[in-house]
Amino acid sequence: MLADIGNGTMNTLVMTNGRAMSDRMYTDKLGVHQCVKRIYNAVQAECGKLPDESLIEDFIRNGNVDISNRILSVMRIEAEKYAAEIFDKLSEYEYDPELVKLHIIGGGGCLIRNFGAYEMGTVEIIPDICATAKGYESLYMTQARARKGA
Repeated sequence: MLADIGNGTMNTLVMTNGRAMSDRMYTDKLGVHQCVKRIYNAVQAECGKLPDESLIEDFIRNGNVDISNRILSVMRIEAEKYAAEIFDKLSEYEYDPELVKLHIIGGGGCLIRNFGAYEMGTVEIIPDICATAKGYESLYMTQARARKGA
């Protein structure tokens, strides 16, 4: 299973024997920005503070920031809940860590790496945030070469 977790959405593709199942592609509004907004709202509600979104983004990217433990705790709880929600959604698409290897690409890989509950051997996080674009470029080049040879 391939999950591309971007800023606005999570695109999921089920693969069988290395082949994409065209009838098993899904898009959900579970991107990193929605997580940032949830953390922002939780900090505001729980602590009465308005953190800058760049602080929250650094927190998601690195798993920690230099702020009070009280605010950090609220941020961590929200990020963990959001990561769990992503795994719940993947389970709806038949992700089972005992049967399926999950490959995560996109900026949301940091969110899963830092706050997700998963077994290391069942999930591969590809840190190259340009992996999707590179894949499309490779696909285009393969098709272009095939057209020239035809």
